[in-house]
Amino acid sequence: MNITLRIFLIILLLVFLALVFLQINKKKISMRYASLWIIIIFLLIIVTIFPGIIIKMADLLGFETTSNMVFLLGFFVLAYLIFVLTTNLSKANEKNKNLVQELSILKKKIEELENRKKVKND
Repeated sequence: MNITLRIFLIILLLVFLALVFLQINKKKISMRYASLWIIIIFLLIIVTIFPGIIIKMADLLGFETTSNMVFLLGFFVLAYLIFVLTTNLSKANEKNKNLVQELSILKKKIEELENRKKVKND
């Protein structure tokens, strides 16, 4: 890998890392998700600095080309992220449904109490 390309990739990864930290500071991303992105960024920086690591791994695992392994790893990382986000979205939807139900029950109780008060005052 060309040294210019390595430097460019490292700069891009550092900018992305700064973006992640900025989002953490603005409280737009939780540490749970940010930590995953930080780990991925550091792994990519290591692979960019030492590309021989990924080349040897591809050879050991029997991939024809290193790019095939990189694409497969990327696919699995994205599939994992989608799974985690889907799981969290399902939990959030369930919590939202429960909150709506509880709010409806509370509204009904308040209306009943107000009606009782009106009847007593009349």
